[in-house]
Amino acid sequence: MAKNLQTRRVPIVPGHPKLAQLLSNYATLLRDEGKYAESESLYKRALEVWGNGLYPDHPDVAEKLTNYATLLRKLDRQSEAEPLEARASTIRTKAEVSNQIN
Repeated sequence: MAKNLQTRRVPIVPGHPKLAQLLSNYATLLRDEGKYAESESLYKRALEVWGNGLYPDHPDVAEKLTNYATLLRKLDRQSEAEPLEARASTIRTKAEVSNQIN
């Protein structure tokens, strides 16, 4: 007989980086399934969480910006994708410089 397993719930408060990660992962899944409108909405929410959180220049944000830019390029919205890619590049450069200093 199987043991009764309890599900462990991890509370995630609004603005928590894990929430941004979950939203972004789901957005990427929806993007890959061709559900672009839903995907875009989730990317925006994820970036909002990151932007309002403690780590707006974290390397993970660069990844999210790049993923969202990929979606915008699929939608033929290059002019919207370019600033996101530029910001992602700036974040990555800052992270590399910081790693070299440390």
